[in-house]
Amino acid sequence: MEKLAILLKALETAYGALVSEGFSGDSLLHYLQARGGPALLPVSALSGGEVVKALYIYEDGWKPVPLGDRTPKGVLLAVLDYLEARSGGAERPRKFGR
Repeated sequence: MEKLAILLKALETAYGALVSEGFSGDSLLHYLQARGGPALLPVSALSGGEVVKALYIYEDGWKPVPLGDRTPKGVLLAVLDYLEARSGGAERPRKFGR
């Protein structure tokens, strides 16, 4: 029982620290439920065949980004869609007369 109390206190402490860093309770719960393999991989370790469980972007706190295709390519497209929406869809100046 004492070991359980110590582990729960550590969980509470870690939860509080993560919330103070900008994570929402929902995103932390989703992260814990999605565990089962490595949660984070460096880009160099990707083979292209991975199945992505979730995508979050940090912007004044962690925000989930909807994924269509759960591949690394789908993640990149979701990030680009997110950035385009954040920019208001404004076109950038075109270079070289295009």
